[in-house]
Amino acid sequence: MPESVHDTSHSLPITEAFSNPDFSILLARVKQRDEAAARTLVERLHPLVAKVVHAHLPRRDDPEDLFQDIYMKVFSKLGQYRDMAAFEHWVARIARNTCFDRLR
Repeated sequence: MPESVHDTSHSLPITEAFSNPDFSILLARVKQRDEAAARTLVERLHPLVAKVVHAHLPRRDDPEDLFQDIYMKVFSKLGQYRDMAAFEHWVARIARNTCFDRLR
């Protein structure tokens, strides 16, 4: 998609939000309830979340329900993220804590 293409419902260029290695622009779009940005965020986070899940619960054959719980927590807590730590660390902590909850 060309750099000049803009989503008329949001003020941020689509290509910038999806290709920026920093999560700040993508997070801004997700907070505006942009579904494409939410899907992109999940796609970008999935390798990290999968790594955390498999490190803490290596014998789970079907972790999809756990992934869904983790992503629901991430999205529901986005308003609490204060950019004091790297976004990936914040998500990894949520994933780890969700795994610990499952072990109880």
